[in-house]
Amino acid sequence: MVEVTNTFSAQFKQMDDVSSSTAELSVLQLEQLQQAAAALYKLSASAASVANTSDDTATHTKEH
Repeated sequence: MVEVTNTFSAQFKQMDDVSSSTAELSVLQLEQLQQAAAALYKLSASAASVANTSDDTATHTKEH
């Protein structure tokens, strides 16, 4: 039982070390994710407007 406890505490210490060293990294990753999400949003918005335009064109073509 003591071995299990020691193993767990060793793993938690490793996790603490990793989490403290990656804290700065994760902030950078969050910023990059936000930028990527904004870019995707802009892309999807422009794609939607292009799709709407082409739908209008198709409708007009069918009518004529």
